[in-house]
Amino acid sequence: MVNPWLALAGFGMIAVGIGSIVFWNKHKKVKPLFYGIGFLAWFIAIFIKVVMDLTFTSSLFAVMPERYRVPVACIYYGLRTGFLESGFLYLIASKMKIKNASFSEAVGIGIAFGAIEAVLTGVSNVADIIMFSLQPELLEKIPEAQRAIVEASLNLDTIVIFAPIIERTMTLIIHVTAAVLVVLAFKRGVKYLITSIAYKSLVDGIIPLLKPLLANPTVANYYLVEIPFIVIALASMPVLRFLSKKFGKFNKSLIGGSQRDLRV
Repeated sequence: MVNPWLALAGFGMIAVGIGSIVFWNKHKKVKPLFYGIGFLAWFIAIFIKVVMDLTFTSSLFAVMPERYRVPVACIYYGLRTGFLESGFLYLIASKMKIKNASFSEAVGIGIAFGAIEAVLTGVSNVADIIMFSLQPELLEKIPEAQRAIVEASLNLDTIVIFAPIIERTMTLIIHVTAAVLVVLAFKRGVKYLITSIAYKSLVDGIIPLLKPLLANPTVANYYLVEIPFIVIALASMPVLRFLSKKFGKFNKSLIGGSQRDLRV
């Protein structure tokens, strides 16, 4: 049995993605270029991840002794995300010559990166709920080892819908922080790029440790999984405030505080 109300989680994620761009654009009037950089960087990073997963990722873990799989997964998935997401964002941004971008524009890049992820994740969630609601027999085509997990996740209490919405909101803050660090690397040195890569690596490196909770879909476990990301996101907010001052200092020294801090 599928709980159709779980589709509200997907609509909530879509709202987080679209709403974040609408809100930021309304208050900061960021040029479309900066959102475009975030979108493009996300698509490139995800495309490469998909190619890796379809080629050698599964083979890598299939031949690995079981006792090493979790620590190696933490390192592998963490560094992969760090280098692909922050690394490609840096490469794309460098081609766009945005070294004089303001803090608001750097935030716009991160928002776009997180927004497209939130929207597409939400659409996927809604599509799955609709598909399995209309054609429950499709569950029989899922391998038996995974079927019980999928069935349990589709029949959770409606209260669970807030977990993925919280996740997308916290992840958005994380993407913004990483993007701000990347843009700041153009102004104050490569150490900020390295910090962004390490930061993203830490976030995704945690995920393999949480798989036992995800393998047992309950309302409590879904909320427990979000705790590390809530902590990281909330801790990132004062860091963002600190980084915003770094932009201000750079721009004042660059243009004497008399002109706008964007030259594209």
